[in-house]
Amino acid sequence: LAETAGEELRFVGITPDGLLDRDEFEQLLSERTRLVSMCHVSNVLGCVNPIEWVVERAHAVGAKVLVDACQSVPHMAVDVQALGADWLVASSHKMCGPTGIGFLWGRAEILRAAPPFLGGGEMIDEVSLDRSTYADIPHKLEAGTPAFAEAVALGAACDYLSELGMAQIAEQEHRLTAHLWRRVAELPGITTYGPPPSLAPNRASLVCFNVEGCHANDLATLVD
Repeated sequence: LAETAGEELRFVGITPDGLLDRDEFEQLLSERTRLVSMCHVSNVLGCVNPIEWVVERAHAVGAKVLVDACQSVPHMAVDVQALGADWLVASSHKMCGPTGIGFLWGRAEILRAAPPFLGGGEMIDEVSLDRSTYADIPHKLEAGTPAFAEAVALGAACDYLSELGMAQIAEQEHRLTAHLWRRVAELPGITTYGPPPSLAPNRASLVCFNVEGCHANDLATLVD
């Protein structure tokens, strides 16, 4: 996207504890910033980024915010309106749904202003010899035959997660993560990465670590 639009791509660092470096973020942010793209939850460090704070700072300089919620939507209650982002995306297979499908949530006024990125059936409103008009959202952005079977299955996955209760899922994962972190930290030769549960009790349910003298790929093969 940066190459296509001729924009400069910059990256925000993290603190030694594996959290977003807010000072560096504010230093990089300026009125020239067009887009802030950030994951809600890191699938490496397990940190939960302060999206509401990021959105507030970004909107103050006129920038739009895109949130990758692939790692958060299946594991915690996510209120897209409360986050305040302009776009939010997630994938089905991480929500106990099928592969090959995901979703984009966006503010209606932004989606309506966006040009179609793909031509095909159902995205046209009227056609003449010299011009055409496009259907309203979401049809304008869903050209051709959709993955309707996958969409139905994704809906069933959403119902399943809702029945379990996102708050209950998050609570159980937090308990398991705290236990796992504590036991891993007791092992010799282990280096953990990311914020510990004592610092970030709402962190994601994963523990990133290295074993001294063992390549990560070898360890992954052994425990898989």
